Formats: sequence, structure tokens, C-alpha cells
Amino acid sequence: MPTILFRILFVWLTLIQYQGWGQQPQCLLEIKGRVIDVSDGQPLAYATVYIQESGTGTTTLENGEFLISHVCPGNVHAVVSHVGCPSQTFFIHVTKDTFFTWSLDHHATVLDAIEINAIHTKSRAGQSHFTLGQEAMLETGSHSISELASRVPGVRILRTGPGLGKPVVNGFTGNRISLLQDGIPLESQQWGNDHAPELDAATGDKVTVSVGAESVRYGASSLGGAISVEPILSGFDPHWHGLVRTIIQSNGRKMGLQTMLKRKTGIGRLRLTGGGFLGGDQSTPEYFLTNTGQRSQSASILLANSEKARHQRHLFLSYYASEQGLLAGAHPGSLTDLADALTRMIPFRTRDTFSFAIQAPKQTTKHFLLSVDQKFTLDERRFIKLKAGWQVNLRKEFDIRRAGRDARPALDLFLWSQFYDVALVNELAKQTGQWQTGVQYKYTNNTNLPGTGISPIIPDYIQQQLALYAIRQWNAASWQYEIGARTEARWIESYLVQPNQTITLIQNKFNLFACNAGIKKEVSGTALFRTDLSITFRPPDVNELFSQGLHQGVSGIEEGDPTLRTEKAFRLGHEWQVNAGKMHSLHASVFYQYIDNFIYLKPDSVFRLTVRGAFPVYKYTSDDVSISGANVTYSLSASKHWSFSQQAEYIYATNLSTQEGLIRMPPFIATSTIQYHNGNVSWCKEIKGVIEGRYTARQTHVSLAEDFLAPPPGFWLLNGMVRIKWKYGSGKELDVIFRIENMFNIQYRDYLNRLRYFADETGINWTMTVQYPF
Repeated sequence: MPTILFRILFVWLTLIQYQGWGQQPQCLLEIKGRVIDVSDGQPLAYATVYIQESGTGTTTLENGEFLISHVCPGNVHAVVSHVGCPSQTFFIHVTKDTFFTWSLDHHATVLDAIEINAIHTKSRAGQSHFTLGQEAMLETGSHSISELASRVPGVRILRTGPGLGKPVVNGFTGNRISLLQDGIPLESQQWGNDHAPELDAATGDKVTVSVGAESVRYGASSLGGAISVEPILSGFDPHWHGLVRTIIQSNGRKMGLQTMLKRKTGIGRLRLTGGGFLGGDQSTPEYFLTNTGQRSQSASILLANSEKARHQRHLFLSYYASEQGLLAGAHPGSLTDLADALTRMIPFRTRDTFSFAIQAPKQTTKHFLLSVDQKFTLDERRFIKLKAGWQVNLRKEFDIRRAGRDARPALDLFLWSQFYDVALVNELAKQTGQWQTGVQYKYTNNTNLPGTGISPIIPDYIQQQLALYAIRQWNAASWQYEIGARTEARWIESYLVQPNQTITLIQNKFNLFACNAGIKKEVSGTALFRTDLSITFRPPDVNELFSQGLHQGVSGIEEGDPTLRTEKAFRLGHEWQVNAGKMHSLHASVFYQYIDNFIYLKPDSVFRLTVRGAFPVYKYTSDDVSISGANVTYSLSASKHWSFSQQAEYIYATNLSTQEGLIRMPPFIATSTIQYHNGNVSWCKEIKGVIEGRYTARQTHVSLAEDFLAPPPGFWLLNGMVRIKWKYGSGKELDVIFRIENMFNIQYRDYLNRLRYFADETGINWTMTVQYPF
């Protein structure tokens, strides 16, 4: 009996097994396709296409096409990768033989401070655009928007000590450069030109630097250009995907963690980011920079509707907070100590040991942004774009105070702002161009919170802006044209606290104008040139009009001038891009700019002793100036694996009122880079090595009478990078990047660091970044 039952059970299980096999899907489908470069549509040969579900894959042919057979019907994840660009995962539903065209963001490489991926995008006729993609942001190992942007030719950093700095574009910085997050201009520029942006670049997927006249779109604050951090809305599927990135730096023992998650949900495409950094005292080759530790946290949420929806919309919410110590030795207590501090080899209050502690003087910041983007499609050629943003900025500055009051802020600012932009866009027939008209409104309310016991450096104020603009673009043969104009009215109500504690209301009204015209010509597909002409009016900002007190970030007293008048800037720029075959490429640009009533911060020859210590004095003033410059980058692809690039840039600024040089302009800089890149290594997916030498000259075109110390000597730095991509399961890649800066631990001072009067720059620093995608 048991034998019979066993035989029956065996036959039954066998039938079930055969039935299961019979129900298995027939994996006889084929996936064909083509992989192209998203920037120019050119095919990408030898790209890898990998099917996660089956573990099979192939590589593309010379024409970018591929074929994968024996694919099962159903949902499929296809991982597409190519040397020099991030992998992309495409989620598809396969029910029959199908042909797909997939695009990768394969940027050309231009080297500047290690390795960046920068390319001129499909830019406007009068604009020069550089985009730093995910690869550049990864290889930089930094979350600072200033550090990232400085990889672009013509962009430098004006620092106020380790970890603090703002980008300088062709000599312009602060309230002459628009910093944009998800298309919303970042506020707080009116607090001063030297506050670091309250922004973590990791909340975006790409950074775009627009060099030229962006003033028609974003107003007078874009006189020198615009830098934008944006998320990428493509590549979402119904499953969670993302990455984890860890960063470790030796100098300051800095540690960081960044994460990103994204998926397509029932309510739309969802993208989440979060991260934080912790670092202690940074160091020069000879000593610690006491009290220069930093902490930061950031997070963002992006929610967008379907890519195929008629009306596109998305909502973006971000948060950023930081605590930054300020160099203790830059705050001397007496006039004698201040004079001594300017000539000391080692700053005052320098500890002999490393510390993570952050004490007064220090700064804390918090920034909240909510933005909404809506695109209403009217018909196949017309649509309305609505952009709205709301921001809250909080800043506290803590000084060294008597009687144990260091925990009480010496400055406590609250800034609330609103931004609205509505534009009607009309695409011309046969894709020959477009025109758009728009209206823009911005409201800003700045409040000094009570309880500091110190008169604020910036008064309470309310500022409103109302602008109308129009932009026309069209193509004719191989020529592209653009012309734009903007008119703006700006009202400022400032509430000044007088010595007798009475409040005086001062009202300022400015009528502003901006226009630009540009042409772009492509020659035989191998060269192009671009010329732009612009006129921009920029009014004085509140800090330039009414600053009165200690600006802690630069360890100096700043005084505004209520009589300052509107700047009037006239700019002419020209640019060439030449590609001689696949080996040689040359990019060159020149510009000339004349500015009537150029406003700048001029050092005073008299130091001032206050109850908070002794400090140098800076006063806002204005003069007529001319600023011209040139930038040249030559690239050579010597072989399949080796390449070389040489870049040089120079800014020449003259104060026409005194016929002398202008303070705080970048000196001449030259960068040479050698790169090895191999994507066919048997033991790893990809390997890249970079050696970079950078020479910064002494700034000689500046009046010594307008500064406390002569410009420091020039210096030469050697930097390097090694990057390795390892394959692991399901077609993913593990990225490991090792970077080293100031390899020879050179002792030097940078002219563009406002704290060069007191201390040297940081010494050798290595960074290891590990990125794990999933």
C-alpha cells in the first residue's frame, strides 16, 4: 500500500512539474535599438546594453545599434552604459519584438581642477552655456556650488576662508551673478557679497553655467551670468532606484553621506535626496586653521506628473542648514594686534591640535525653498509656463562676547521672499525659432530679529520688483539670431535705526532696463562662432546702500553709501569653437565690458577699534570701470586612451576714474592636464587617471594704495585623480574615486581669499568618494 501511494504521489508531482513548464512564457522575443548621445544625436558605438531579468547583454555596433534575442515577455529593466557617462536604467514592457532608441548624457571632457564633464549645450545665440553633469559632480567630491562651478573656464571663487566662498564669473560675483535652484533665484545676496550660498548642489543632477547676458530672463542680478542647479526628470520607473555616496577628506577629517531615491508612483514621478557633512579644523602645511570646522545637512523632494501628460507640472521642496566656524585668528582684540596679525606667519589663537569643535566666531544658516512649475499646452506650438517660488532664509552670526554671552547671536536675520514668472511661448513653424513674452514679480522682506543687543549691519527692508520681458529667437540658413528686452521697476523701503533708537523710513525707486542681441553661426559642422551685445542697468542693493557695522564673515567693518546710483553696463562678447577632426578642438572667447558707476567695496586706510575688537574698514563706492578678458582652451585626443588639454584665462580691469587696476579681480591662471581613460580593462568596467598642473600668477594690475597688503606671490599646484568602476550583479557599477589636491603640500596665499591677510591656504588634501547605485 505505501508503495502504491508513493507511485501515485510521484506521478502527480511529475505532472504538476510538466504543467508548470508548459505554462512558462516562450522567451523568443527580440529587442532591437539604437544608443545615441543626448547632446547631438550621434550614435554611441560599443555601448553596453544589459537585461537585468535574464542576465544577458550585448554591445552596440559602430552605428549605435544592438540586438538582444531570447527575451521573455513582461517587464524588463535595461541598463545602458558607455565609457565616460553615467549608466541609465530604462524600464520597458515587452510583448512583441520592439525597437528602442535610448539616449545617454555623454559629455565631452574639459579639464579644470581635476576632471569635469563640460560641454556647450544647445545654447542660445547670445549665450555660452556649460553643463556639469552627474559625472562631474561625482568626480569633484564636493557639495559646494562654488567648487563645482569653478571647474568651468572663466569661473573662479572669491573665498572668505575654508569652506566659504562665492563663484566669480569673468570677474563678477555676489549680486551680479544669479544662483538658481530649480529655476528660482536664490535670495540673501543683499546681505553681502561674501556669504556662501545656502545651497547643496547634491539636491540637483546637473549644474549649468551661463556666461553672457542672462539679464533679460533674471534681471540685473544676472549681469555677469547665471549658475543653475537642476534635477533631471527622466529615468523613472515603478521600482525604487537610487544611489548612496560616501565622501571622506583628509584635510579637516571631513566625512559626508549623500543619498538619492526615485521611482514612478501613482501620484507621479518621485525623487528624494538627503545628505550631510561633518568636518573639523582644516590645516595649512605648517599649522591648523583653528575654528574652521563645518557641519551641513540637506534634503529635497521632487514630485512631477507623467512625462506624457498634456500639461506638465512639478513641485520641488528643499532644505539646507549649515554651521561654519570662522578663523579665530582673524578677530584680533586691539589695533596693535590687528597690525601684528597682518604680518604674522601664524595667526593668533592657533591651537596645536586638531578639533571638531565650532566656537564663536561662527555662522549658522537655514534655507527653505518651495517651487512649483506648470506648463500649460495650448496647442502644438504654444504653451504657457508658470514658475513660482517661496523662500525662507535664516542667518545667525555669533561673535566672541564678554561675560559668557558667546551663545547669544550678534546678528539674527530672517528673510522671506516670493517669486512669480508667467511666460507665453510660441514655437515658430518648421522649428525655425520661437518668441516668448513674460511678466515677473518678486517680493522680499528682510527682518532683524530682536535680542542681539547690537545694531544690525543690514536694516529691515521690503523690496518689490515688477518686470516685463520679451525674447525672440529665429534661424535663417546656418545663422541663429536672438534679441531680448526687459523693463523693470524696483521699490525698496528701508527702516534705519538711528543712534537715538528712532526709526527712519527711506524709500528708493529704480527704473531699470536690459536688452541683448546675439548671433550664432555654424560652419561646416566643425566650427561655430557666437557674438553677443548687451546693455544692463543694475541698481545698488540694500547692503551697498546702508551697511553699517561688522561684517563677521570677512572680519571687517562695512559702510554703505546711500548716494550710490544705478550701474549701467555695456558688454560685447565673442566666442569661437573649432573641432579639427577627432583629435583637436579649440575654444576661445573674449569680452569687453564698460560699467558706469561700478559699485565695489574699497578698503579704507584707517583701522577701527570697537568693543568687539579691532577690524579693517571697507566702504562701498563707485567709479567708472572697464573689464576685459580672454579664455582659451585647447584639447588634444592623442589616442584612444590618452588626451591632453591646456587652458588659460586672464581678466584685465581698470578703474577709469583713477587709471589704476581694480581690487579683487582674478589674476592670470593656466591649467595643463593629462588624462588616461580606458573602458576595456578586463578586471574592471572603466579606469581613468588625471594629472593636472595649475599655475596662478601674482595680481600685478592693482593699486597697492587700495589694499592692506600687496597681492601674494604666484603659485603652482599639482592635483590628481584616479577613478575605477567595478561591475557587480544586475549590470550595476561601483564607483571609487581617489582625488588629491596640492599634492606637494605647497604653502601659499590666494589673492581671491578675503582672509589671505591672516592665514595661508589649506595644504595637501586627499578625497575618497565611493558611490553605490541600486
